[in-house]
Amino acid sequence: MRAHTLVWHSQTPQWFFKNEYSASNGYVSQSVMDARMEFYIKTDMNHVYSSRYGSCVYAWDVVNEYLHRGRAWSLNWTSVYGDMKGTPSYVKRAFERAYEMLEKYDATDKVTLFYNDYDTYFEVEDLLALVNFINEGERAKICSGIGMQSHVDIKRPTIEEYGAALEKFMAAGYEVQITELDFTINFNTDGSNPSYDYKNEGETIEEQAAFVKDFMEMVIAKQKNRDKTVSPKGITGLTIWGLYDSISWRGKSQPLLFGTSIDDPKPAFQAFLEASRTK
Repeated sequence: MRAHTLVWHSQTPQWFFKNEYSASNGYVSQSVMDARMEFYIKTDMNHVYSSRYGSCVYAWDVVNEYLHRGRAWSLNWTSVYGDMKGTPSYVKRAFERAYEMLEKYDATDKVTLFYNDYDTYFEVEDLLALVNFINEGERAKICSGIGMQSHVDIKRPTIEEYGAALEKFMAAGYEVQITELDFTINFNTDGSNPSYDYKNEGETIEEQAAFVKDFMEMVIAKQKNRDKTVSPKGITGLTIWGLYDSISWRGKSQPLLFGTSIDDPKPAFQAFLEASRTK
């Protein structure tokens, strides 16, 4: 299992940032918030690794979506810490505490700590700068993995854009996981004001299948052709974001490999299998 996630502005309740844990009170100081975050991370990871099932968890998304902290739901973090831009001390501190827990359980060589985000293929340099900041001055590479949330459309990003990002992340020595993969069609990503919602553009599930095959063949090729001396592990995981279209978060745009149920494989499913057989 991969664990998701320890620090994410979208899913942390307001009271966690407030005096006496009451949403109606004022915000705590940075030092108090540091202590609360440390308590949460250590309690969570201790719960996992002190159990008989702890060895199942081989990866953690320690921090999720910091690069998109400008969204409204991140205001609790910025109300305490301010906008630290490219050098967020609390993000670095989260990784330090998580790495300490791996040391406690002698798991630093068995478990990878990830920074996870979306649109990583458009923000390569910003992401690498953030991860390099997390590791700067540390006794070890406390963040050694990059999670690429990949809610891709058959038009956006291009196969070439995605592949270039993979190459750069691995060339920088990081382990990569594709963490939230789906493939929309008839999804409005065009123009100066895209809706990022369903729009009938006449795209078919056969076109989707062709994209899936090209995408997966590219991913496999990047993994096989990487410099193993720089990125020994390369791409170590790929998670499909859901089971079938009718229960998907973007169901109208048919983003998955199955249609109405797990018994309804689409052409994209066959294309996915065909690509996986690439030698």
